[in-house]
Amino acid sequence: GERGVYFVCVARLNDKVVVASYARKSKVDSSGVHDMLEQPSLKGMLPGRNYSFSTSDAGATTASLKGVAWHLRCDEDQRVFIAITAVGYPQRCAVQLLSDLQKAFVARCGGQVASSSENGLSHVTSGLLSELCDRFDDPSGVDTISRTVEKVESVKLIMQDNIETVLANTVQLEHIA
Repeated sequence: GERGVYFVCVARLNDKVVVASYARKSKVDSSGVHDMLEQPSLKGMLPGRNYSFSTSDAGATTASLKGVAWHLRCDEDQRVFIAITAVGYPQRCAVQLLSDLQKAFVARCGGQVASSSENGLSHVTSGLLSELCDRFDDPSGVDTISRTVEKVESVKLIMQDNIETVLANTVQLEHIA
């Protein structure tokens, strides 16, 4: 299936304003994010904790948000960092993405979040957000665990082929005997 990062944004928790966003592979827009931030379950988000969940077709208010995974983290200043990814995207990669997004964004314009209008910081951060999306889009490039898992999978396939070859040879030898 499709894997990767579709959308990242930074919002204010108190009034649900999305101050910066970047859509990579999707038509996700801020309205879907507003709807999600209105969910009662997100009222009690704790600073520094990572939250991840998938939206089924039933739970999605807009077509663009069907069958995606949401990853959120907020900080002490009511800033929410959000990534929307493919459902199969590894959670630890998403957590790393949010961590990098938080660090880079706060360093660049964290102080402007409180006063920013809707998408007011998208322009100044578009390069930063798109670079993060590109870097994190392929999970195997992000973390060594994913890379190792992929290597193990390919080793497993090679071993299976080897075993089948040995068995086939054994059968031929018995046939000759």
